[in-house]
Amino acid sequence: DKSHCLQGPFLVAMGRSWHPEEFYCAYCKTSLADVGFVEEQNSVYCEHCYEQFFAPTCARCHAKIMGEVMHALRQTWHTTCFVCAACRKPFGNSLFHMEDGEPYCEKDYVALFSTKCHGCDFPVEAGDKFIEALGHTWHDTCFICAVCHVNLEGQPFYSKKDKPLCKKHAHAINV
Repeated sequence: DKSHCLQGPFLVAMGRSWHPEEFYCAYCKTSLADVGFVEEQNSVYCEHCYEQFFAPTCARCHAKIMGEVMHALRQTWHTTCFVCAACRKPFGNSLFHMEDGEPYCEKDYVALFSTKCHGCDFPVEAGDKFIEALGHTWHDTCFICAVCHVNLEGQPFYSKKDKPLCKKHAHAINV
């Protein structure tokens, strides 16, 4: 009992060998021997039929996506269309933050929307202990006397030129 052998010209696609006349679009039956094709749901389609019936639509430009697809925010995007609302750079696989329904890269989100500590100018992030004083936000470790640097959290304090001072340095001249 001889096993079946392919004879004559053949092509390899999807891990199988095909006679050229057997390799055709599942919808329009066009031969796929010499054209681009897309595999979808265990069938093959010419690029035209795939675009018409299966290709997802980009949430930004509303064109059909024929190449790499980005899935984000329950929508599909061209990788070049899913970009930071501020700098317009594509995210790729980077983290992004949402603000008012728009995605932002880490750098722009921090620059535009984060609360910065008045003492160190770094962001006060979720989970950080912070203090609201003198009209500003401070990390708990940054709320210190401008002269001797003793921590003033929970302590009586004074202020001069928008800077906190301990009781000992309340009347300091050089602040």
